[in-house]
Amino acid sequence: MNGGLCVKHRQWASMSPENHLGHTAAEETRLLREIARKRSVKDAVKVTEEVAPELPPLRVVKTSSRTQQKSGQPAPQSGTTRSAPRIRTVSTEVPATDPVDVLARLYTFRDNIARALEKKPCYSRRNKPPQLPFVAKWVDYSRKYGVGYVLDDGTLGCLTTATDVYPVTSAFSTNGLRHLKELSKDQAYIEDIPLQFYAAPQKTKGTYRIALTEARRINDIRLYWQKFARYMCLQLGDEDWPKKDDAERPNFVKFYQRLGNVGIWNFDDGSFQVSK
Repeated sequence: MNGGLCVKHRQWASMSPENHLGHTAAEETRLLREIARKRSVKDAVKVTEEVAPELPPLRVVKTSSRTQQKSGQPAPQSGTTRSAPRIRTVSTEVPATDPVDVLARLYTFRDNIARALEKKPCYSRRNKPPQLPFVAKWVDYSRKYGVGYVLDDGTLGCLTTATDVYPVTSAFSTNGLRHLKELSKDQAYIEDIPLQFYAAPQKTKGTYRIALTEARRINDIRLYWQKFARYMCLQLGDEDWPKKDDAERPNFVKFYQRLGNVGIWNFDDGSFQVSK
C-alpha cells in the first residue's frame, strides 16, 4: 500500500512542468510577480493615506475689493516699489574726483615718478607748491568699521566701510581735538559736533557732500568718529593742533588702501600719501 502511494506521488511530481492548478511554471512565476506588485502598490497607497492626515490643510484666502473699500485700508503695494533714498547730495561734484579724472591724474603721477627716478623734470610744475595734507595719526579697523585719521592741521575724521545700501562715507570735523575735549565733559555734545559727510553716491560719479536721512546711520558714524578720535588723541598722545574755522573746507581723505604694512591715502585735492 505504501509502495503504491509512493509510485503515484512520484508520478504526480514528475508530471510535465504544470502544477496541480494546471498552470505552467512560467505562468506561476508571472502570477507571483503580479501579486507582489499589487501588494507593493497597495502598501504604498496605505502609507500615503496614513501620512496624508499629518499634513496641515491648505487654506486659500481671498480678499475681495469690497472688503478693502469698506475697511478703508489701501491695497498693499507691489514689492518693486523703491524706498526713499538714504543719502542726499547737498553740493556740486568735488572737482577731479570722478573715476576718469582720477585715472588721468594717476597716469601723470606715475610718469612723474619715473622721470624723477631718471633725474628729469616733471611734466607739470607749479610756481608755488600748495600746503599738502598729511595724516599724522591713524587707526585701522577697515575690515569691520573703517579707518580713523588725524591730519596735521587738526582735522579729525574717519572713513566708514560700505554696506549694502551705503557707499564708503567720509566724515570729518575741523578742530577735532577741541570738540573731543568738549565731548569728554558732556556726552550729549556729540550731537553738536559739526561733522561733514562726503561720499560718491554712484560708482561712475565723483564725490559729493551729502546729507544722511537715516538717523541710525548718522548715530553709527558719530559713534565711530568718537571711538576713533579717543583712541588716536588720548591713547596715542595729545598734541597742540592748529585751530581752524569749522566753516572752512579742509582737505579730507576720500580713499584708503592697505597693502600689508603700507597704508595709501588719497585726498580730495588729488594728492597721495604712503605711510608705513
